[in-house]
Amino acid sequence: MKIFILLFLFTLTGCSIPKDPNNSLENARSRNLIVGYVHHPPFSFIKNGKAAGSEINIIDEFAISENLNVNYVYGTETTLIKELEKYKIHIIVGGFKKKTIWKKKAGVTTTYSNTDNCMLVPKGENALLYKLESYLLNYRNKNGN
Repeated sequence: MKIFILLFLFTLTGCSIPKDPNNSLENARSRNLIVGYVHHPPFSFIKNGKAAGSEINIIDEFAISENLNVNYVYGTETTLIKELEKYKIHIIVGGFKKKTIWKKKAGVTTTYSNTDNCMLVPKGENALLYKLESYLLNYRNKNGN
C-alpha cells in the first residue's frame, strides 16, 4: 500500500512539468520575449540599426510560432549573462557552442544544427525553454542539420 501511495504522489507531482518558477513563458507572452545578442556574424550582428543574423532569424520564426513579440538587446557576453542570471533576459544568441565558457552561469539549449551551435537561457527548467527546445529540434530536423 505504501508503494502505491508513493507512486500516486510521484505521478501527481510530475503532472505540471516543466515547472516555470519565474513565469518565463507567461511573462514573454504578456510583455515581450527579451533576447540578448552579441556581435558574432553570421549568427547575430547589427544591420541598419537592427538585430540581424541566422540566429536572429531563428528567434523571429520561433516568436511567430508562439505568438510572441521580441525585444532585442545588444550587449557584451558578460553584460548579457549578468542580465540572464537576474531573469531580465530570456535568451542570449551569438554563435555559442555547447561547451561555452558560460555553461556554469547559463543553461544551454539543444543544438539547432550539426555545428554544435546552441543558445543560452537561464539555468533550470522552465516552460519557455521547453517550447524553445521543441522548436529547435524541429528546426534541426526540418533543415537536415
